Amino acid sequence: MSLYDFLYLFSYLTTASLLFPVGLGLWSWAKLSPSLRVLTLGLGGYLLVLLVSIVSTHQKWPVDHAFSYVASLLYGLTFTAVYALALPAGLKRSIVLMLGAGAIGYELADVLFLSGIHTLDGFSVPIMTLVLVISTLIFLYHLARYPSENTLMAVPLFWVAGAKLLSGLSNGLLDVFEPQLMVYSQQLLIYMFLLTYLILIVCNILYGIGIWKERMRASPAVG
Repeated sequence: MSLYDFLYLFSYLTTASLLFPVGLGLWSWAKLSPSLRVLTLGLGGYLLVLLVSIVSTHQKWPVDHAFSYVASLLYGLTFTAVYALALPAGLKRSIVLMLGAGAIGYELADVLFLSGIHTLDGFSVPIMTLVLVISTLIFLYHLARYPSENTLMAVPLFWVAGAKLLSGLSNGLLDVFEPQLMVYSQQLLIYMFLLTYLILIVCNILYGIGIWKERMRASPAVG
């Protein structure tokens, strides 16, 4: 198999791996907190976007960068809501909401009035990635400062936030280095995409672990 074959394989595996948290979330729906229900819906929407993107690629539909913007906006809405629902009223919640609203508003303005849907030359997608990393760090700080369990690993949303931090950092590095690697080394760029896909697969598994822990916590103890 060529590197390009591996690239397509890993992209499909990344899409398929979303079935784990989405399926588990739908199965556990009645036992999930509002935050994890929003996460399930957001990941389900992202899975749908990826599937339509795959079809559009094969059918050669003229959609330009629409799916990149839609995915970015969907993740912005999803994780802003996840953290806002889980945080108590106060400064940290207000900061997360303001950051999310600002990033979403700027990206919509970028698509509609600035860069347009035909290019990714604007900075709205990387800014959304950065905002979600900052919001995740704020949320993780809250979990560490005000623990609800004996250990952070027992908190379902810790796994979700950890996965989002990992995926945000990997996507951020890709945003930074992709333009340079497109010019200097296509092979290194492919390796970087492969690594990013692998990290995203791990993150999707971590989302599922968070949902599973919530399900187990909500289940009545036997004995």
